[in-house]
Amino acid sequence: MTQDSRSTDPRSLQWQSWAIPMAAGFVFSSLVVLLAVPGPAHILSWRGLFSRSAGLMALAAAASLAMLWAVARTFRDQIAEPTASLRAYAWSAAIWLPLLFILWSEHAVWVILAPVPIAAILTHFTRRQCLAAEVAPVQDDMETGYPAATAQTGSVSLTRFRSAIFSAAGSGADALFAAATAPRTMIVGLPAVVIALLLQAVAFTFAIGLPALSETLLILLTAATVWLFTTVAPQEPGSTSLAGTRGRRAAVLPCFLLTCLALTPLLQAGLNASAFSHAVMAGARAVTPPAIQRDPGHAYTGVVLLAPPMPRRKILTPAPVSLQTHSFRPARPLVIPFDGAYRYLALYPQRGAHELLTQRGDPVIANVHTTDNSPLTMEARQRLGGRIQASCCRGIDVDVVNGDDRFGRIDIEMLLEDVTPGGKTVTRSLGTAPVRSSLEKRISINRAPINETLHFDIAANASQMQFNNILLRFKLSEHRNRAGAKVRIKDFRLTP
Repeated sequence: MTQDSRSTDPRSLQWQSWAIPMAAGFVFSSLVVLLAVPGPAHILSWRGLFSRSAGLMALAAAASLAMLWAVARTFRDQIAEPTASLRAYAWSAAIWLPLLFILWSEHAVWVILAPVPIAAILTHFTRRQCLAAEVAPVQDDMETGYPAATAQTGSVSLTRFRSAIFSAAGSGADALFAAATAPRTMIVGLPAVVIALLLQAVAFTFAIGLPALSETLLILLTAATVWLFTTVAPQEPGSTSLAGTRGRRAAVLPCFLLTCLALTPLLQAGLNASAFSHAVMAGARAVTPPAIQRDPGHAYTGVVLLAPPMPRRKILTPAPVSLQTHSFRPARPLVIPFDGAYRYLALYPQRGAHELLTQRGDPVIANVHTTDNSPLTMEARQRLGGRIQASCCRGIDVDVVNGDDRFGRIDIEMLLEDVTPGGKTVTRSLGTAPVRSSLEKRISINRAPINETLHFDIAANASQMQFNNILLRFKLSEHRNRAGAKVRIKDFRLTP
């Protein structure tokens, strides 16, 4: 046992001395961790992932212990100072809070299991304190020789109950004891039935797609199980045993590893690159042989990601709107598959950075970002080969696939470009349209890619121009512009 002098304070066994500080510390720690947990738009390196996990756990434990002392100091006349046992259980439960809130913010299915260790720790501590409060009057009886009332627990202790039974005479005592133990068999069997029902309810609610109810029932199941199997009262309620201390210390490592695992969706790829990540394209291959080699000392100003090549086709544009009549209109829009390039440029390139890395890949799969977490810009350009008269169309629709599961708004601006042989470029903007699926407040990290269509009207200032390029400029929200958007352009539809 690790003795604590404050455990001798008789107030330490009163429920106010442990329930109120524990609840206050848990709530305060939850609020602190909730504010400190990184959002899904953050990007972490390996070093940042490990340090963030350790920092969140330490912050949760420190916040809980600080609130314990604050409550004890504020109500020093009514509440005893925190015992060693109270402090140990408080920090060991608080370190699991970061894992809970990280999984909750990511809307991961494993969030249903995150409250289990917290519920087990808090229930075990509460049960120990209740048993200690029941045993305390019995110890007073043994020391004084007189029975003491158990007004705090509201029940007669089992020791004095059996003593009263065996003090009866002869067969009457045996009959009385038999009558008293029969209901106890039913009482012992009742928790097992309740636990079995809770277990089945958890499985059933999870199977029918009620995760919130399933998580609540799982917490109740954990609490009921721990309460039932905690039957031995601690000899020193205010102290911690050596085995308990070792167990709590051993639980820190799995808690740390699970917290790191929960943060892996925020882990940036290509960590061996320099100024700009160039080894992040899943299945990417170089455009021209030989394959581009990774050079840790080489810095790039940006990445050009080429879409898969499409078969060459001649673009036949509809007639201008001014020449159309009500009896003649194109039957269907003109569809132009996207086979252009995505360009990612560092907004603040590092010193010595030069060249653009060119590779083929899918922007939905690729993780493009700067290694120093500085902002970048993203655009997609489609070269048409020939000129199109803008007056042939009333608008242009863009089919996109949004595979980004990070929180943050994505807007796309469309610009029509007319590049002359002499190098002169005339540009007209058709406005900006939001990717609607990026406006959601709650985005699951395992959300399937979403198909969307963005519409752009041909503006009056662009109807008289010709264009041979279509430029899409991605406008990313400030807190998520450290990485390229996982949005793929499928095709353009020129609507007559």
